[in-house]
Amino acid sequence: VWLTLVESHMGTSLRRLAKMALNKYVETPRTEWVLQHPAQMVVTISQIYWCQQMEDRLKSSETHAALSEFLETNVAQLAELTKLVVGELLPLERRIILFEDHVDRGINFVREKCKESIPSVNINLVTSLTFLLQSLLAPGKGVDFTKPAELVQNLVNNIFSFSFIWGIGGNINLESQAACTLLREERHPDERYQITHTYVLNPKCIKDNVPYFELIVPTVDMVRYSFLMETLLDVDKSVLFSGVTGVGKTAIVNQTLDRVVETKGAVPILINFSAQSTSMATQMYIESKLEKKRKTRFGAPVGKRLVCFIDDVNMPAREEYGAQPPVELMRQFLDFKGFYDRKKLFWKEIEDTTLVAACAPPGGGRNEVTPRFFRHFNMLSLPPPSDNCMRHIFSSIVEGFLL
Repeated sequence: VWLTLVESHMGTSLRRLAKMALNKYVETPRTEWVLQHPAQMVVTISQIYWCQQMEDRLKSSETHAALSEFLETNVAQLAELTKLVVGELLPLERRIILFEDHVDRGINFVREKCKESIPSVNINLVTSLTFLLQSLLAPGKGVDFTKPAELVQNLVNNIFSFSFIWGIGGNINLESQAACTLLREERHPDERYQITHTYVLNPKCIKDNVPYFELIVPTVDMVRYSFLMETLLDVDKSVLFSGVTGVGKTAIVNQTLDRVVETKGAVPILINFSAQSTSMATQMYIESKLEKKRKTRFGAPVGKRLVCFIDDVNMPAREEYGAQPPVELMRQFLDFKGFYDRKKLFWKEIEDTTLVAACAPPGGGRNEVTPRFFRHFNMLSLPPPSDNCMRHIFSSIVEGFLL
């Protein structure tokens, strides 16, 4: 009996509180209203009013304008609510948290004034920025946060600028890069990042017993994108290189893999997709390179990491319903970090494995790839080599033979 009475009084209290919150919703500023009522009532009444306001705007004669205005109102309200929970930050912490001032403007600039080599979604650009920041601010990368704030804030600002430029703008094409003042005005006093903006390389690149067609002449793009790839591999972030045939996508990846094999103990897995590639063959080849750790867990040898490089990732032919089975297999791996066993149908977890891919634009046998796959990558667009770059390559080869 007493439990029935408790339930009855509880229902009465909830109705009374809901009615109070409902009556005060319109006349009270949002930031005050959320503090005056229980959280359960705030969530419930907010949902009721949101549905009502959305319905009114959908019925409006100017639906698009009404929805745009409603979006701006909601964004403004969220910004005001955010200020309620933001505490006092140290000067250095405020320097680090630069997203609010720059990220939205950077994304809007890319969407309005730039063209991407491969379409991306906004959250992909933001995560690309954060992974670069995570890698460059990691212990051992030279940023000592135990020092006074004034000694490191300039370096932190430079690292954020570098990550912002290549996270938000790394996927735009050459024409957009040329017109983008954001990319032209890079300034990084720290000498560790000067390598991405200037280069002074030894033109003597000829090595003994290396065939002519395997010669690699370092260029500014090769050094720049190799550095970005290695930086992202440090935090297990998948990387996608896009660009027309001949820009050096495969050469950059192979050279970087050779270096990380020597310096960081990486184990490369090289796969070339074609129109005849199948998901079964792809899975069998990858599994042949894995080491069994437990009954359902596989990965790299102890103390090492696997880096799986898939060249021409957009080459597999589409099946009846428009999917590319090898690509869908790799998407499953990126989503869930594993495969199903093809015979016994149990789940195989795959750890310590990072994916790197390269592709040319769709056309000529290459297909468009689902954005659900590419959203996992930090996408980097390689520009065609300039005349100065080609002159540097051929003159270096000639000088190497003559000197």
